[in-house]
Amino acid sequence: MRGRVSITGGRALSENAYQLTTTQDGSVSQVEQSVPVVPLDRQPGQPVPLLLHVDRGISYDDHVDGAAIGAQVFSGIARDVLWEGVSDGDRAIFANMGLTVTEDALLLDLNRDKYLRYLYSAAPFFAALVMAYIARMMITMARDGHQADAEFDKQFQASRQAALAKQAAQGDDDDDDDDDDK
Repeated sequence: MRGRVSITGGRALSENAYQLTTTQDGSVSQVEQSVPVVPLDRQPGQPVPLLLHVDRGISYDDHVDGAAIGAQVFSGIARDVLWEGVSDGDRAIFANMGLTVTEDALLLDLNRDKYLRYLYSAAPFFAALVMAYIARMMITMARDGHQADAEFDKQFQASRQAALAKQAAQGDDDDDDDDDDK
């Protein structure tokens, strides 16, 4: 499962959400929440098939993000490519709360705009790459054009010299005939 996903018929266990706060130089630099989601008809002891990941930015409070509370439809980006997914650390944290996270649990990132921010922040770099590629192609085309012009000029000059030599040879024959008549 890749890309945008919408999950319906689930219930967020906001009472079992946990928050990870990252600090840098003594101040909060990032706050992330993980919220388990279970089917509406979940039986006690049934494992958790879905975890919501909410990046709160630097907003620090103990409340679960409003997008998770009371919702039954969860839309976001499936984080299940290569190294992404539910970590063993997350599984251990939820196990300490008495919840088992399934082995194939889906990690759903509710912050879709975050990926656009990454794209926009990389856009100048990619634009510079494209411009460098275009400049290289233009230089190559100009160099090849100059080489083609030089080759054409050589061929033109050789043809011109041959034509002049031929014309001169024909002209000498005409002059010789005129001298014989006198």
